[in-house]
Amino acid sequence: MRINILGAGVMGKQLGALLQLLGYDIFIYSRRPSEIVRLEIDHQRRILQRKLHIAETKGTLNVVDHLILLESALTIEVLSEDLDVKRTVIGGLSYDPSIHGLLTNTSSIQPMKIHPEARGLHFFNPVHVLKVIELAGTRDTLKKAERVLVDCLEQNEFDIIETQDNPAYIINFILFREISSVLRLIDEFGYHPEVIDRALKYFGRPFSALDLIDLIGVDVCWKIFSNLNDFDSTFYLSPTLRIAVESGVLGNKNETSFRVFLNSLTKQ
Repeated sequence: MRINILGAGVMGKQLGALLQLLGYDIFIYSRRPSEIVRLEIDHQRRILQRKLHIAETKGTLNVVDHLILLESALTIEVLSEDLDVKRTVIGGLSYDPSIHGLLTNTSSIQPMKIHPEARGLHFFNPVHVLKVIELAGTRDTLKKAERVLVDCLEQNEFDIIETQDNPAYIINFILFREISSVLRLIDEFGYHPEVIDRALKYFGRPFSALDLIDLIGVDVCWKIFSNLNDFDSTFYLSPTLRIAVESGVLGNKNETSFRVFLNSLTKQ
């Protein structure tokens, strides 16, 4: 079965590699040079093959740099958390994505705002560690190709959690509440991150909120918070997080650290 993927960022590359390993013929759209994208997905595929113990690559991988080159098929949108970007790219497709199904990996925008037929299928980074997927809505309303994909993922030990279509669904709604609180404690009350980490470890948190920001991406976190704040103003928008993005601190994706950035501010 063919699957079109829109976007080859951190999650797009992982999904392309995962679904290729699961036997799908992947056509992934990216504006970056196809050879670079292919090498990055090949790298992700080797990691996932080792981590998930999948025997061999069964599907194919094709990278295209023009939307016109994509034929009608089940489509997964994995673009940046920007509503205008998502709508523009989907609007540029030469086919009606509602025919075979349109799934979106968004974690902070209601699927219906992206496209009337979009369904949320939210993966977590990295996919081989956090093997949970949030499905907005119920399976009985899925199109055939969407249902086949969801069943395949479940058969490969991904936990499919059915949610409402609210922004952030369940996991990120709770997670970003916690990160929001941590950032507010730092910004408004001057707490040192290590003090907060010491307190949170008694709640069984295996990762610091600041380490999660680096893993998710500082810029991605800022976009998610901005979207969630538009939906619910009680989500705190940290000015320090915005300044970090403007300073080029993006987290693991460019080998920088939000924690280090915070420490540099306290020394000034």
